[in-house]
Amino acid sequence: MIPSDEPRTVWPAGSAAPAGSPGPAEAWPPEYLLERMAWLLRLRWIAVAGVSFAIICAAGLRVVPESLPLLAIVLGLAAFNVYAWSRWRTLSGRLSTVRLEAAIFSQLVGDLVALALLLHYSGGVENPFAMFFAFHMTIAAMLLPSRLSLSLALIAASLHGGTVLGEFAGVLDHHPLFTVVHGFDQPEHSALLWATPTFVLGYLLSFSLMLFGITYFVQSVVERHRHVEALRRGHERVAVSRERLARVGALAAGVAHAVRNPLHGLINSMDLLAAKNTADSSERETLALMGEACRRIEAVTQRLLVLTREDPLCKSPHDLGHLVQEAVRWLPHGARGSAARIETRLDPIGAVEVDANRLTEALINVIDNAVDACRDGGVVSVRTLLGPEVSDSDTVCIEVSDTGAGIAAEDLAKVFDPFFTTKAAGEGTGLGLALTRQIVEGHGGEVSIDSTPGKGTRVRILIPREEPASKEGAGT
Repeated sequence: MIPSDEPRTVWPAGSAAPAGSPGPAEAWPPEYLLERMAWLLRLRWIAVAGVSFAIICAAGLRVVPESLPLLAIVLGLAAFNVYAWSRWRTLSGRLSTVRLEAAIFSQLVGDLVALALLLHYSGGVENPFAMFFAFHMTIAAMLLPSRLSLSLALIAASLHGGTVLGEFAGVLDHHPLFTVVHGFDQPEHSALLWATPTFVLGYLLSFSLMLFGITYFVQSVVERHRHVEALRRGHERVAVSRERLARVGALAAGVAHAVRNPLHGLINSMDLLAAKNTADSSERETLALMGEACRRIEAVTQRLLVLTREDPLCKSPHDLGHLVQEAVRWLPHGARGSAARIETRLDPIGAVEVDANRLTEALINVIDNAVDACRDGGVVSVRTLLGPEVSDSDTVCIEVSDTGAGIAAEDLAKVFDPFFTTKAAGEGTGLGLALTRQIVEGHGGEVSIDSTPGKGTRVRILIPREEPASKEGAGT
């Protein structure tokens, strides 16, 4: 069984899933984050060159009183970019979304520290380039999850706000932006503005609101874009699946006409031979095996037909536990010889209105996949549930879980697509779960699957419990 406290990815059948693009609650793929890290490295070199040129020009024009501290900060930023480049090289060999997000977060923190120091030594409040903090907030909101981007907004507000308050309180020296303007000392006149408590508090409040507002707004736009892109790709995937089903329909029609008629004749001939009651037991056994093999061939062609046309269900009262036992008994030969151990725990549910043949076929598909996932050993558990463990008391549940390798999150959204399979070439057709979903939905139920890579997979089949016709008539 799957531990209930493990993080799991859950995907219900029939829901539109993103394909290659994250949803609102998901992170960007690691390949995209790695490319964005390279973009940040290039952008930082451009910033180093641009700021260095600006400092040299400002020193020549006597705009700033001290240029050496500013140049030292720029050199430190260049050294930090060399470290960030080496970190990018390391992460290129082992892609991980969490590590890449942490690396981008640390790089942006380094940029914020450098920007706060540059502003402190070039006027602080007086420097209009304080608005560059908004640029970093935009990058963070586009690339990082909410908790990290909002943390960066808090760090930026603390860094710049701390230097402004420190200068206002006299703890830090104030370095005016302009040393000479029209023949009078700028510090005496600028102090009239930036040293006013009302101005400082208003400035810090508006600055903080700007940072958090930009972060929230950009993240809202990005998440909306992700959601729309996920829907678009989901619709494209559905369209491709329908096109494949249409092709299978043409193939199935040809198979039905070319194979099923002579196959029925062969089955009838074997039935006639078996009816002669031959005394040779080996001959009877051989005929029985040949009949079973022919019926399996017929079942394969029937699967293709079921996927491409609406066959009415032949419902009648059946014991759900008995159907589960039949499904386990009729597992393919390879599954019965697997190292997996099959355990059944069947609650007494009683009769349920189902198409026995179709539902048994769906159960065989699910159990066979679970056994295949435990090919090297493991436990496959099959349960029937009713009552408190099912959300609706009028619904019965068949749960199949295994302790196998699990399913990757990027594959989980596609397991119900026709022809999609994670098995090796020649070992699976990708039709089993697609057929299972169609059968269960034909009964008015639903299929859900959740999986933890390395822990196992659980499939739940929910079917409405309809009272048998005999009981309904007895009550009238």
